[in-house]
Order: sequence, then C-alpha cells, then structure tokens
Amino acid sequence: MLERFERLTNLLLKHEVTWKTSTFKQANFRYLDQQAELKQWLFSLSDHELASLQSNDTLLLNAIFCVFPDAAEILELLQFPSSISSTLQPPEKFWDTDIPGRKASQILAFSDAVGKINHPILEWCCGKQHLGRFLSEVNNQPSEGLEIDTHLVAKANELSKKRKLHHLVITHECDVFSTQADHFIKQDQHIVALHACGGLHAQLLKKCAEHQVNQISVSPCCYHRFNASERYQALSKSGQTSALRLTMSDLRLAVQETKTASASETRKRRTLQAWRLGFDSLQRDIRAEDSYLETPSVNSSILNTSFKSFCKELAHRKNLVLDGSINYKDYQIKGADRFYLYERAELFRMCFRRALETWLILDRAFYLSEQGYKTSIEIFCSSDISPRNFMLHAQLHT
Repeated sequence: MLERFERLTNLLLKHEVTWKTSTFKQANFRYLDQQAELKQWLFSLSDHELASLQSNDTLLLNAIFCVFPDAAEILELLQFPSSISSTLQPPEKFWDTDIPGRKASQILAFSDAVGKINHPILEWCCGKQHLGRFLSEVNNQPSEGLEIDTHLVAKANELSKKRKLHHLVITHECDVFSTQADHFIKQDQHIVALHACGGLHAQLLKKCAEHQVNQISVSPCCYHRFNASERYQALSKSGQTSALRLTMSDLRLAVQETKTASASETRKRRTLQAWRLGFDSLQRDIRAEDSYLETPSVNSSILNTSFKSFCKELAHRKNLVLDGSINYKDYQIKGADRFYLYERAELFRMCFRRALETWLILDRAFYLSEQGYKTSIEIFCSSDISPRNFMLHAQLHT
C-alpha cells in the first residue's frame, strides 16, 4: 500500500495546479491553453457524453486517456479488491421498514463485506441505527449506537422495539467529540460506521486506537466536514511527512461525485450555477474588475422568480448598485454559455477526485497500522448504490 500511496502523492503533486484551481471562478480557462488537444477534446463533448463521464470515474479516465496519458496510471492506482455480491439476502421480512432503498442496499452490502461478527457492536454516529440494528439481528450480537440528535435517538429506539430487538439494540444520545463517548467504547467490540463524515470518523479511529478496540469496519464520507482546521491534518506518519498539503476545499473535490440527488434537484443546482455565472459576468463589468466575487448561498426557491431578481438579491447582499440600463437577458445567456464551458473544463479536475479519496483512505489505513492493527481496504458496493464505497477493515494484532 505504501508504494501506491507514494505514486498517488507524486501524481497529485504533478497536477496540483489543475485540481486545486477552482474552475467555477474562472472567466476563461487559460491554464488549458498549454494543453490544446485536451482543451479541444473537453469542449467538443456532447451533453450526453459529458453526463456519462461525470458520473463514472472509470469511464472518464479511460475516455480522457487519449489526450491525458497519466489517466492510465491514475486508473491503475484506484483498483482495490471488491466484496460486491449479486446475491445479497436480507434475514427477515420487513427488516427495511422506514429505511430508504439506497440506504437499505448500502446496509446489505456493508453487512456482506463485514461478514460474521463475533463481538458486541457499537455503531458510531448511527442516526436511526439502521445498520447496527440489522447487524445485531443477523449476528445475534448486542448493538449500541451513539448519536447526537435527540429526535434520531428516539426514533432509533422506537424502531428497535418494533423489531422486538430492544433487549439487544439501544441508541444513546452522545456527542462523539466529548469524553462521554469513552464510556461506551470497549476493547471487546466491533465498531462500525457507515458514511460517517470527516472529523467524526477520524475521531472514531483515534478513539479505537486509544481503547485498542478489537475490530473496526468503517466507510468514510464527506472528508471535509467536522474538522477543526481549514488545513487537513493527516492521521498517519506517511501522510504527515508527505509533501502533499490539502485544504478543506481540496477534500470537497474528493467527494464531488454524487448519485443521490433527484433529477429535479440536479436541474435546480445546474440552473443556480448558470445564474451565478451570469451574475459573475455582470459584477465584473459593474466593478470594472476581472475577478470572481464571493457571494452568499441562496435558497433554490429563488428560481421561482427571475434571473433579474436573482441578480438584484446578490447585488444587494454585496452592496453593488445596479442601474436601469442593464440587459439581464444578455447576462443570463452569458451565464448559460459559461456554464456549458465550465462543466467541460471541470471534467478535467474530476480525473483527480477518486485519486484524492484513495489518498485519504490510505492515510487512515496507515494510521491504524501504526496503532497495531492489521488493515485492509475494499470496495463494498457499486458506485450506483453509493460513490462513497470504500470500506476500511482493521483488526487488532494479538
């Protein structure tokens, strides 16, 4: 794994300017001018081709190889063993009551990847403890869950009672960043977490190492969330001594691929982005300054108004004066044109999103190895079920 980590580090450093550049903030893409063949390829993609490549890293890296040769090495470094099964069978009828379909599929795949559990279970940041409840029922092991949200804790315990598992499965209200969490962590446990966000799952790994927990199975998510600093603090010695330095913005790129949004949500997001680019063109002209202006987030309900109203809202928030001579239709068209080019230029950055995520999961694996664990990484579900499909297993050396 160390060789893979070092090769990934070198590749990411080599192309650091590309993936660290915020494509959205560029009024043009001059950094692509030195790669004319790549630029031509990107801007010639049809909408259908673009959509296919945006949603599949393997397709993207294979397709772009003709104009970006390093894509072959990136793709090679992203390969991990897979535990994906096509014959996943739930234990009992109605086990997935109140569980969304995609989440239910993730739980089945997670359970299949973990295999037989022979220790009491603790689920970290458990929400309604769907995962812990399922693993408890399958393995006939007690399961506790830790969750900060009072409503989710109540719902989790209610669902345990419905399944007649309240004697085995209980959820506790707990802030996992507090010392209270230590009271629930025992050495003779198998601690699990399905899509625990950045700082939350980092805290889990540190607590497990501190208490020398027997087994850990975690699927990380949203590496940029719940961190104490805007600079990424690597967990392992290999990560800490690496020349690669990451920010929370970089970590957002690692989880940029998503398949959970509905078609309606996707349309709204794309329209808002196009409107923002239209306003960006407008504010550059008003200020006579060719630079991006950071603007606050707005609710998607603003799409029910007009582009003109959108511009006036953002201008008001940034204390910009809009005179009556502005041709808003013209700027709306400019925004749509810029968005067309932005999506294609952004596709080049997407070549590095899974590479970054791989670097981060390896950092976690190395950290646990340094703490006395035998570690492994595998793909536990298809990207259609969840793009966040890395599973990190760790067993304490005895």
